[in-house]
Amino acid sequence: MSRPPLLELPGKVEGEPVKVCVLESPQSDPVRLYEQILDGRYARPFIIDDGETRQLLFNLDFIQSSMRIDDPFALDIAYTRKMMAFLLFAPNPGHVLLVGLGGGSLAKFCHRHLPRARLTVVELNPDVIALRQAFGVPDDERLAIVQADAAAYLPEAEGDTDVLLLDGFDARGIAPTFLSRTFYQAARNRLRPGGLLVANFAGPRKYWSRHLALLSEAFQGHVHLGTVPGGDNHIAFACVGPACPLDWGQLEKRASALADRIPLDFSAIVTSLREGAELPWAKQAACSKVSSLMKSGTSDMQKIHQYLKSRGEQFDAEIAAATRIPLEDVRLHLAELSKRGDVIACHSTRFIKGKKSEGMLYRISGYIPAASPGRKPKA
Repeated sequence: MSRPPLLELPGKVEGEPVKVCVLESPQSDPVRLYEQILDGRYARPFIIDDGETRQLLFNLDFIQSSMRIDDPFALDIAYTRKMMAFLLFAPNPGHVLLVGLGGGSLAKFCHRHLPRARLTVVELNPDVIALRQAFGVPDDERLAIVQADAAAYLPEAEGDTDVLLLDGFDARGIAPTFLSRTFYQAARNRLRPGGLLVANFAGPRKYWSRHLALLSEAFQGHVHLGTVPGGDNHIAFACVGPACPLDWGQLEKRASALADRIPLDFSAIVTSLREGAELPWAKQAACSKVSSLMKSGTSDMQKIHQYLKSRGEQFDAEIAAATRIPLEDVRLHLAELSKRGDVIACHSTRFIKGKKSEGMLYRISGYIPAASPGRKPKA
């Protein structure tokens, strides 16, 4: 397969030079393309390459995929590592179906570390598929890439998949065709008995809570929701049949065995799964953040309350137990808040982290085309 032509637009991110690569002909007007990218009118996926990482974007708000150039098969973004926790429950899958290609991070990792598995990737956007070689996605008989809407593709067969990785996003979020009972039931039917679906939900809960409810309905409640430390993603694990066996001793043994052949910290993944296993879905995100505050040495109750207030979560005995904050401290704190009439608001907010590979807002500046020194893109 020949590599698609990529037009390079020089630019800067935080003052550092980068290449912005687009699927356009050499005759295209680079200034017009650059302006469209900056103001959000550019409708095709593009690449930003700073010499260390190569990243796929649909717009300048969020990174869709990230690849370290010196280690192209590594999983650079945290949520992709959490999705690979499926190996704790299905260490030797025969067929892995991935919905959403992106930059191919999960497909490449599975291809390299699961040599006996057959991989199928379903991707709707032909431009994303056209960029596969820029990210070194393998092209062989073990990895098939199908251009299709997963909502139409999944019902075509039943019971042929061991693991289904659901990571389908467009420029605005989770693919809208996923939001139906039919879709999640088709995903469940695609799996063999004992099969596992792993779904990535990103952004504030209000954008994906309905998806989670439909997923739980299709899988008869056999769903576990895990958070991703330091990010704005939640990973759902849904099992066909009995709920995923959360036998922590067994999972620790599997984590040790997997670490010998796969370069991921499975012990840390087991720990994160365990911390949230007994909590209702709505509480797990809050517990993860509060635990992080405690581990970083920030145990001030008011700061923790302010965080929970921003997430719309009530700080109660259940969260206190999960975060190991003394219940008496919680009661005293809530009593003080009650005296002041401080009511906990029910709303969500987004936490954007400062790392370039974890959802940082890009700002590209400084591109002046050599052929047109008088023209400059809009700031």
